This record gives sequence, structure tokens and C-alpha cells, in this order.
Amino acid sequence: MSKCILSDLDYIEISKPSSPDLRENVQNILQNSTRYSAAVASLDSGTGTYEIVLKGRLKKSNIV
Repeated sequence: MSKCILSDLDYIEISKPSSPDLRENVQNILQNSTRYSAAVASLDSGTGTYEIVLKGRLKKSNIV
């Protein structure tokens, strides 16, 4: 399991939409979390646009 560098969290915000890098970084953060949850913040049924908020706690042993 790779270590989660805190700068990865910043990288998520600047990643291109639908990029493999974005998917990989989100998966890395979830895998390196002791707990997490998700909530739908908004949903536009007309366009299918949604916003999801992730909240969690990173494993201390995997924070660099």
C-alpha cells in the first residue's frame, strides 16, 4: 500500500476531470483512511450533475 502524501489532497483539486490521476488519488486516499463516509451535497436530475463530499481520517502510519 502506498503512503498518502498530504499534498495528494491538493492534487485532487487541480486534477483534470475524469482523469486516471484523479481516480488513482481518490482511491489512494480511501485506501489509506481508517474511516470515511460520503454524502451527496447536490444533485441536478435534469443534467445528471452531482457533488459528493468525502470525509475521513487518514492512517497516521501512512501520512508523509
